[in-house]
Amino acid sequence: MFDLRGEGFKFETLETFNMEELRIIPSIDLRDFNGTYAIRRAIYVGHGLESNHTYRMKAYTVPDPDTQQSVHVITEAEPLHDSIEDFELTEPVHHRLIEKFRSSDVEAHLLRVAGWQSRNVTKIKKRPDLHLAIDLVFHSVLTFNFNGEEVTKGWLEALVIGDTRCGKGYVAERLSRFYRLGETVTGENCSFAGLVGGLQKNNDHWFVTWGKIPLNDKRLVIIDEASNLTHEQIGQMSRVRSEGVAEIVKIQAERTRARTRLIWLSNPKSGKPINTYNNGVEAIMELMGNTEDVSRLDFAMTVAASEVPSRVINSPPNERDDHDDFEASDFTNLILWAWSRKPEQISFSDKATTMILDAAIRMGKSYSASIPLVQAENMRIKLAKLAAAIAVKCYSTDETGQRLIVKSRHVEFAYNFLNQLYSKPSMGYDAYSSNTLNSNQIPDEDAVIKLVRGLKQYAIPFVEGMLELTSFSVFTLADYIAADNYECREFLGRLVRLKCVGKESDREIYFKRPGFVNLLRVLREQLLKEERA
Repeated sequence: MFDLRGEGFKFETLETFNMEELRIIPSIDLRDFNGTYAIRRAIYVGHGLESNHTYRMKAYTVPDPDTQQSVHVITEAEPLHDSIEDFELTEPVHHRLIEKFRSSDVEAHLLRVAGWQSRNVTKIKKRPDLHLAIDLVFHSVLTFNFNGEEVTKGWLEALVIGDTRCGKGYVAERLSRFYRLGETVTGENCSFAGLVGGLQKNNDHWFVTWGKIPLNDKRLVIIDEASNLTHEQIGQMSRVRSEGVAEIVKIQAERTRARTRLIWLSNPKSGKPINTYNNGVEAIMELMGNTEDVSRLDFAMTVAASEVPSRVINSPPNERDDHDDFEASDFTNLILWAWSRKPEQISFSDKATTMILDAAIRMGKSYSASIPLVQAENMRIKLAKLAAAIAVKCYSTDETGQRLIVKSRHVEFAYNFLNQLYSKPSMGYDAYSSNTLNSNQIPDEDAVIKLVRGLKQYAIPFVEGMLELTSFSVFTLADYIAADNYECREFLGRLVRLKCVGKESDREIYFKRPGFVNLLRVLREQLLKEERA
């Protein structure tokens, strides 16, 4: 407005409105599978847009007055449903899924599907367990109710670890491409910020940029070459993996949902072949670093180069032409059907529930929780999640196709499948557990008591000292039993042979076994009582 009194220009505020500066990316559903991933700067005229949500927007593009970079000015934003929410089970699709997937013979059906995928999609031979393990993660449901409790994390998370060139990446990525579902990232080129999220600075402003896992909320991410991630990076993902929530708490704090199915693919972190480990399951602990990070896996499996002979790998293709048995849309529709099921649409039969609880107790007693793939406290949930995914692959539904029904035969296969994976020679979780559980028991308590009482006046100092220490060396032992180096080593050797203590690898440090700790407590009470008498 020009002032006619000659005082120059003056300005009046005619209207005020809110503006938010955003960073926008293409939608997962709208991006072409091999399309580009570009982050754009935008200004939204309004407020209230939620992060990590999909919108249809109207905008115009202008140059930034300071930098001359393109900026999108958004005038309208309409929330959108994604392909999962928009999935509709039509009558033709329902009948097609019944025809192709419904089966009461669970094992025969799943092996038939895995064989077809091997011949027509992945070209990886004689590894039905690998195909099935990866496919079960694709077919897992988001959340459900089981035995009166809400399972908020119903989706599966699995690890495949083993030798290079065994087909881990081929099977996972080719199935993902075939289904046109899921996204693959490489641990070698990905940080915590790339997987979960981080802050970016632009013109003195900080913005949260979400990583691949939250961007694929309710979908699936394959983390290839996971051995390149550090233990610290894996540990930082604890809340994402346990609760499905991604959170950034730094200069700017924000959180979003990340209910993402995860498939971890990795070689052993040491670079050694899987069969060089005493038990392949030890490579899992080496990879993940912490027991709590291992426990968040629903299941794991190993693959070894020696499991499939070279003559089989290099054999000519199977002449049987069954290319038309399945179509890609069959699998995609089945997976989207599973991903769109709500808790009230998923039920477990009474017999299935009982079988899951019984199987969880049996597995809790059979496997050691020192590498906590199996823990008695939560094994029922892992079995329920696995059984639900198996029920999906068998399209176990009611007449309408709206409800997923988990039956006892699905639980039985889940239980047998896990035991099969964990007893593989390359895995050896069963052998490891047997050795560990046996080592926690002292086979000859009388011999241990006699050995300790033989210390005479040093028996009580030794017992109390052992109960105070978490680990010790030969020199520490000498402080309690007043013996020279040779005598201490001889005494310590007898404790080792009696399965009272163990030695940490590559170190002259020893630790007490649980059975020895319990016996020490009893001995202390006896010795102190005798001393007072």
